[in-house]
Amino acid sequence: MRMSELTDFLNGRGYRKLALTRSVVGHFHTQGTLNGRSVEILVDTGAACTCVALSLVRALGISCERVDDAAAGAGGAFEQFRVDGADLRLGSFTPRINSLAGFDFEHIN
Repeated sequence: MRMSELTDFLNGRGYRKLALTRSVVGHFHTQGTLNGRSVEILVDTGAACTCVALSLVRALGISCERVDDAAAGAGGAFEQFRVDGADLRLGSFTPRINSLAGFDFEHIN
């Protein structure tokens, strides 16, 4: 398969090409917006859901509700918040996400 065929195949299934940068520790990042505010996005292909900093959710006045189940990751266990009504975009592209979860990342930032 030639690269142009692969590009056509992926575009036809909703995938989009995004500019990525790499952090000093090797993580991939891209730029986006959350409810119109510019944000840096860490691309984590192993994440179970799309996560956003709870401090940003609250600063933007986005509705959120605490979920009884705690979540765990490399930073330990976290209280989890369901985030409703957020508009996440990567340029003009709106990614398909199953759920958006808010977490307090202050202790690992």
